[in-house]
Amino acid sequence: MLKEGPSTMEDNQEIVEQPQSTEQEENIAQKQDQTAIMLKTVMQEYVPNPKDNPKAKMRMEKIGGTVNGVFAREPISTGELIATFEGPVLTADKISELPSKYLQDHVIQVGETEYLMNREGIAHYLNHSCDPNCGIVDGVKIVAIRDIAQGEALTWDYESTEDSDWEMPSRCACGSENCRKRIRAFRYMPYRQRQKLKGFIAPWILEKYKDFVDFENLTADKITPQHIQELTDLIRYVFSNDWAEYAYCPKCDPKTPHGKKLSVRDIFDVDDDTYVPLEELNDTSRIPTCDNCGTQMQLFMDPETSYKTLEGKLEKNAWLSLMRNVQGDVVGANYAYVRSLKEVFEKEWKKYYSYADPATSPDKTRDWKNFYKRMSAAMKEKQESRQSSPVQEISEDMEVVCSNLIVIAPEYRNKGHFFNLSTQTFMIDGAMDHIHKFGLCESVRNTKAHKLFMRGGSTEVPGILQDASIELKEDDYVMLLFKISEFFESFFRG
Repeated sequence: MLKEGPSTMEDNQEIVEQPQSTEQEENIAQKQDQTAIMLKTVMQEYVPNPKDNPKAKMRMEKIGGTVNGVFAREPISTGELIATFEGPVLTADKISELPSKYLQDHVIQVGETEYLMNREGIAHYLNHSCDPNCGIVDGVKIVAIRDIAQGEALTWDYESTEDSDWEMPSRCACGSENCRKRIRAFRYMPYRQRQKLKGFIAPWILEKYKDFVDFENLTADKITPQHIQELTDLIRYVFSNDWAEYAYCPKCDPKTPHGKKLSVRDIFDVDDDTYVPLEELNDTSRIPTCDNCGTQMQLFMDPETSYKTLEGKLEKNAWLSLMRNVQGDVVGANYAYVRSLKEVFEKEWKKYYSYADPATSPDKTRDWKNFYKRMSAAMKEKQESRQSSPVQEISEDMEVVCSNLIVIAPEYRNKGHFFNLSTQTFMIDGAMDHIHKFGLCESVRNTKAHKLFMRGGSTEVPGILQDASIELKEDDYVMLLFKISEFFESFFRG
């Protein structure tokens, strides 16, 4: 791994003078001698590379824990190539056989056990930063990841290419606001940093962790606006692509439970295996007028309203589990919150269009009396069927747990993540305190999530999400009722 080593410089290298104290002035002669020795040594080791960007230049200057670095001698634009690591590729066991610690430290990892030893140019002289202005592409090329001003030190994040037992010898002193201090392997890099460095992480590392997922479990007091935005984006991406609810007609749709709706595939003309990116889904210019009545159709899941709806659900007594991939992106999610039965109805199921822009969505709501009548009947029946469970007095003020339908990006399905997400949420601190409460969620018939909850003892409650006189279809939304304790017991029994 590239590590902080002695600097080197060109013949016309400038030395940046630092102010001297009275005590330091007494040792000027000694320091000048030491500097002369260092310059002589590093100049002997430096081998120019004509491929290096002429806008980048080495010079001596105190930077964090080192006294050398590469700086921009003039402005550098985003995407400009700075330098390339070039040299022989050695296996890990051969690195320790190199004749000096200096050479051992100036390698870059290019595979699980392969390292490239760079001897020419400035590539191995760039320092580490936890807030770098350069990054690695193609595993060996250093490029500017933002515009760089004249005089700035050029830096990159060493953990973006390293995934061994290596650790930077000294504590990081880059001075950035989010300095990690201890620089080691990629697997220790925080997910927010991985997101910042998207496109600048070694390809061999991405391949190594292509199936990796990690769970970020959060209580309400730890959920930030950024978390809610990531959840909003995932839900809108998945639901808009998977169900026939991308666009709806505000005039025709309220007339029947299965009124005029259009799917992404109707509008974007893509096949069943193609998922339209969120950026394109936000382009409402693609939404047509209704061919029934000529009214302009509307976006079913509005970005701003979707965010506000989720924000309200997660504001208190809530738990959120986010599943992240190797680059830190949210690729799966589930959340749950505790409210009274009446509050859950108001927040979750009262509005037919709770994620649509209220200015354009139909003014259609469900009836609380019908909801409460059918839900209380189902609760009583479930309690009578399991005498071993604590009996709860049913009222509109009783606390219940509302669990969201599990959402997973298509490329991460069929890998056991449905079960992980469903259980992760209830394992978060404080959630298991409510294990004897009723849990409610909506699901789509015959999906993996639906089958999972039915296996966990859930009961379908008819006549709530659509009129009881309408015969349910296989792809309809249904209300599920379950006892959380029974849900876990069913899995623990195997």
